[in-house]
This record gives sequence, structure tokens and C-alpha cells, in this order.
Amino acid sequence: MFNLIKTELFKLRRQKIIIVLVMVVMAISAFSAYSEINLLTEPGNPVRGRDSFANAFQDIFMLFVIAAFSGFYIGSDFSNRTIQAELSKGHRRLDIIFSKAFVFCISAGFIMLLYPVTVCLIHTIKFGWGDLFNMQEVLYLLRVSFLGIVLNIGTASIYVCFAFLCKDIPKTICVCFAFPILFSVIDSTIGKKIDLVGRLFEYSTLSQLKYIVNDNLSISTILIVFLSSCITIFISITLSGYFFSNTEIK
Repeated sequence: MFNLIKTELFKLRRQKIIIVLVMVVMAISAFSAYSEINLLTEPGNPVRGRDSFANAFQDIFMLFVIAAFSGFYIGSDFSNRTIQAELSKGHRRLDIIFSKAFVFCISAGFIMLLYPVTVCLIHTIKFGWGDLFNMQEVLYLLRVSFLGIVLNIGTASIYVCFAFLCKDIPKTICVCFAFPILFSVIDSTIGKKIDLVGRLFEYSTLSQLKYIVNDNLSISTILIVFLSSCITIFISITLSGYFFSNTEIK
């Protein structure tokens, strides 16, 4: 397992995809931040850094970037026969899934964090933080960032599942692109009409992002964040294993 993780990290560095994605995220972040300044800022009521940091966590733009990441990082392994080579060396399928999911999800979690951090930085430089920046605010930033990474790792695990379902680059990217759109549509339609569906969506990793930015979090809310992410990861990895075990690798 450890050797597979080292191999995945080496592959990630060799592909240089992280560098490309970071540049794309920073470009999107800058565009979004300056668009918000031009469109939403009112005289005497600018969008401060603290508010933009909180709002950016609920933006779905980064999910589209991660969709491309999942296709080129995991989906490509089926196209270029990397997975076939790993199986021929005697690696277990579950170890292959875990190693790829581990490196992908951790990387995705930090990539998605870059968006709110960049938007916040631009707005803070332009209009200020919006409050006295003291140790309490530093702890707020660290707490929201950490919980955001936890939730984003859970969401990224869903994309791992899609990659092992689709097994190539184009289909993986398309399905992952469609996921946040379908999630929003179902949540706003069926979720509003069927209470059980609405509750399930409310406890999802995507929906929990709007709660972690609150100034005060209860222990129960924090537990829900970790449970939501852990349950999502467990289901996604289990389904990935099922899809992979039923795949004939030639």
C-alpha cells in the first residue's frame, strides 16, 4: 500500500497537473473576486474579506475543476493501461483504489481550499478583513479551512467512485461535471417536496459547507461534519471496489 501511494505521488508530480490546476483555480478566483467587486460592491458597503471567505465555500466552480482532475488523474490510468500494469505486478484491487483515492482526495481538498483563500485575500487587500483581525479571527480561519478540507475530501471521494465507474477520461469528466448540477436540481425540487430526501441532502458534504462558516459551532455540528465526510468516503470507496471488482481488465 505504502509503495503504491509513493507511486501515485510520483505520478502526480510527473504529470504536473497540480501546477496547471493551481493556475486555473487562481485565475478563476481572481476573476470571481474582481467580478464580485464590480457587480456586488455598493458605496459604503463593500464585500469584506471575511464575508467573501465564507461565501466562497458554497461556490460550485471548484467542483468543475476537480471533475477535470478526476478524469486526467484516475480516468487516464484506465486509458494508458497503468491499472492493468499494477494488477499484473500483483497489487490487490482494493489497495489500488485506496492509494489513488488517498492521493486524489487529499490533493483535491487543498485545491478547493485555494479558491476561498484567494478570493478572501483579494477582497481583504481591497476593502479590509471586515473586523478586528486578532487571534480569534485566525482561529476562525483555521477552523473553517480545516473543516472545509474535511468536507471537500468527502466530496472528492464521490468523484473517485465516478472514475472507477466510467473508466476513461471523457466519461469521467462528463459525469463529474454533471454531479453538482444534478445535486442542486434534485435538492431544490425533490428535496423540498420529500422530507426524507431533503434531510439526506442536508447532511451531505456539499450542504454542510454552509454551516462551517458560522461564528459559533456546536460540538454536534462538528460531529456531523466528520460523520458526513466519513460516511461519504466509506460508501464511495465501497462502490468503487464493487465497480472495479466487476471490471474485466484486459
